[in-house]
Amino acid sequence: MHAGEDGFAVATQIKADPTLADATILMLSSQDLAGDSARCRELRIALYLTKLLHRDVTSVDDIEQILKALPKGAVDAIYHVPSSLVGTHVGLVVQKAEEDTVPLAATDSSMVEIGALVSYGSDIRLLGVQAAKLVAKILKGVKPSELSIQTPEKLILAVNLTTARAIGLAMPRSILERTDRIVE
Repeated sequence: MHAGEDGFAVATQIKADPTLADATILMLSSQDLAGDSARCRELRIALYLTKLLHRDVTSVDDIEQILKALPKGAVDAIYHVPSSLVGTHVGLVVQKAEEDTVPLAATDSSMVEIGALVSYGSDIRLLGVQAAKLVAKILKGVKPSELSIQTPEKLILAVNLTTARAIGLAMPRSILERTDRIVE
């Protein structure tokens, strides 16, 4: 790479060389500028890796400001990390994902029902049933210290086909066959 050239300039040169045109290129970026993913697809770059955009929020105003400041094309997808604050205002995140036509992934299937593309995680209702079984054991005399640490008995995969169509994504049959809950 020469001074002033970026990875895209080098990738363009490689793809222009007939002997290297089929070379597999992996692009790694710490900047993740808007449009980079599209440029990678145009250059047939096999894999584009970038650092995650992580934003801490402490209020609904923070959520609104961060989402408003993200220009369209700045992200390829949104992942909702479980948070009661963001969960309470998840409609704002769903709206941003819809406006930017990007997938939104979550861990709670209720978010799929309001517009997230996909979720994979525990179901709060099933966790309640599991917790009730533990309470029943305690009420029957088992000491809490004698109970083993519990993990969710089942994780739920949920998919919103309406959202998939809206963002131009055809869900693979292999995913749909494994899906526990489909929202249409």
